[in-house]
Amino acid sequence: MAGEDLRKEPAPEAPEPPRSFKQMVWDYRWWWLTPLLILLVLVGGLFLYIKKLGMRPFNYPIF
Repeated sequence: MAGEDLRKEPAPEAPEPPRSFKQMVWDYRWWWLTPLLILLVLVGGLFLYIKKLGMRPFNYPIF
């Protein structure tokens, strides 16, 4: 113990575990774009579905 050199190199850091796709998307800088894009696709799909049915939801008078 007394003659042991205490200035050893630090142990090499363990490699980072592989990150899941969900984690990568969430940690992405523009993470808020992901839910926005999903919402946009859903609203667009709903709009196209209503249009396909022949309804015109934006032509009805508000009152």
